[in-house]
Amino acid sequence: MPLRQFSADEVDDFYLAAGRGDIDAMLRQLDAGLDVDSATSREFHRTALMAAAMTDQAEAARLLMSRGAALDVRDRELGCTAALLAAQQQSRGVLRLLTEAGARLNAFNSAGYSALFWCIENNDEASVALLLEAGADPSRRNPNGLAPLHLCAAFDRVDIAHRLLEAGAEPDPVSCELHGRHTPLTLAVSAGGRPQMLEMLASSGADLEHASEEGTAMALARGRPKLLTCLESLMRSRRASERRRSSTVNAAAVAKQASAARRQTARRAAATTSRRPRSALPSGIYPCAARPRGTCLLAGCARFAHEFDFPAMPGSEERLALLTDTFSDLGLLIRPAVGLAGGDLLARAQRLAAADHSAADLLVCAFVGYGLSGGMVGFDGRPTDIGQLVDCFSPAECPSLAGKPKLFLFLLSAAPRARGPGPTFPEPSQADCLLAYACVADASSCGRLTDFLHRMRRALDTEAEHVDFGRLFLGASERLLAASASTDEKSGFSQPALLTEVRHSLDRQLLFR
Repeated sequence: MPLRQFSADEVDDFYLAAGRGDIDAMLRQLDAGLDVDSATSREFHRTALMAAAMTDQAEAARLLMSRGAALDVRDRELGCTAALLAAQQQSRGVLRLLTEAGARLNAFNSAGYSALFWCIENNDEASVALLLEAGADPSRRNPNGLAPLHLCAAFDRVDIAHRLLEAGAEPDPVSCELHGRHTPLTLAVSAGGRPQMLEMLASSGADLEHASEEGTAMALARGRPKLLTCLESLMRSRRASERRRSSTVNAAAVAKQASAARRQTARRAAATTSRRPRSALPSGIYPCAARPRGTCLLAGCARFAHEFDFPAMPGSEERLALLTDTFSDLGLLIRPAVGLAGGDLLARAQRLAAADHSAADLLVCAFVGYGLSGGMVGFDGRPTDIGQLVDCFSPAECPSLAGKPKLFLFLLSAAPRARGPGPTFPEPSQADCLLAYACVADASSCGRLTDFLHRMRRALDTEAEHVDFGRLFLGASERLLAASASTDEKSGFSQPALLTEVRHSLDRQLLFR
């Protein structure tokens, strides 16, 4: 039957019918040609699938999905998907249907909540188990650095925390400055949680001496006798374990010598295999089948200490969320590093480089913020040199990534003119690197960076089988530059408002899927 124009009232009726599970009314509208993804004018411009998700109308959701309803479309105001709404409303029937249909489970709404976050807040352990079985990332952090374990600690969800740790959750994520640089352990003490939570986190390797902005766990436990006693016992056990390990010093010395020998071998290999960067993207393919494929360090700083008088960067949270979704969907574990001081960012990169990446196929580092004289500006106004960040992952410093592709993505705005020259784009100094830059002239043009990421995301979603990230980046920048060329000319700009460049030393293609 040919499509016709439907009124806003008819679309609203369809939305309400889905919310109450009125299959007959829905069929009449669909058979008359109504678009299954029509968004209502009420309640945040949501679709019928979202209405069914909020009221757990499983049959209505099944009908809509059979007619091709988009699973991952977001509402206009809050950025919620159907899966997010189903988790929020504890609609387990629809949530199961969505997981079985392949809905994205790691997406965050504009408030930084994912489906897993909602289930933890609701103490819905059954839905947490469902999401984890369907592939939800137990360590996935939001743009503020909060991980699912942080919520478990804040709400004292001991059983759910146990499930997350069993599923491989990182036991010691650190939140950003806005949330006090807490680990789950310090947050659990600050919130007055049960000793069982502390014992479980400690047994998983949590740092008992981490200092949040409120203090260490021991300092926070003052005035809470049960927690203080528990922490003292855990500290004694940890120290006894460390003393036992120290008795194996001879074996450790042998291992250290072997590690030094491997590093020396890696340095020689790096010296003999170093390649000049090339402008054309290469042929051949890097292995990229590991699950997860590797780690993505996602760093950004949108707000700065008052004494440095850097203006806030509009839209930074949206750009961080887009990068989080993009690289998570490409199979990488996200490790946020949001709001760090200049020196802390380099230290975070060095710690990541010191980790074992033997099981990974690649590394991604993405940076969002101000650029100044070849560096990323941190919370304290000090720049971290881009070349030093890249060199943290050289074969000599990170042997487990030798011969594997390393992708560095920089989305930068030039710092205010009074601060000095804008960012420069260094060449990769080692093999197997791709450095992709997108830079705008000032904070008022940051919308160009967001638009660029949206275009890159849309291009990714339309790829049928394989994604060549270098070509994807270049294609998105070319389309945006073409679209904005006339606008720049009319505005009197002497140069494009968005500068993009890809520099690499790859000898094969970097393909995802």
